[in-house]
Amino acid sequence: MAGAELSQWVFPAPMDPGKPVNGALVRLKVWYRVLRRAGLRAVRLHDLRHTLATLLLETGTPIAFVQGQLGHSSIQMTVDRYGHIRPEVRREAGDQLASSTAPGTRAPRNLGSTWV
Repeated sequence: MAGAELSQWVFPAPMDPGKPVNGALVRLKVWYRVLRRAGLRAVRLHDLRHTLATLLLETGTPIAFVQGQLGHSSIQMTVDRYGHIRPEVRREAGDQLASSTAPGTRAPRNLGSTWV
């Protein structure tokens, strides 16, 4: 591969690096065969994506990093899909908000027009 031009695709088509590999071909001719030979039950390749996200979040990986790994267009998309994985984060955020708004606590600076 030394000196070869990189494809824009993570998995380029073998005969035309300018195109993505045929997903159906990979699933049927490679993925399910590998699982069968390994004696594993059939799982979708896409399930591995969810497994990766879940494992990363369960180990405390920041959700912004997970967003980048999954290629989501926004962090909101990641939170909508995987926000339930770490409910303690919601509790921590709520506790921080409660403590920052407790009587005698100074208001945060530089809020500008974002304060509602």
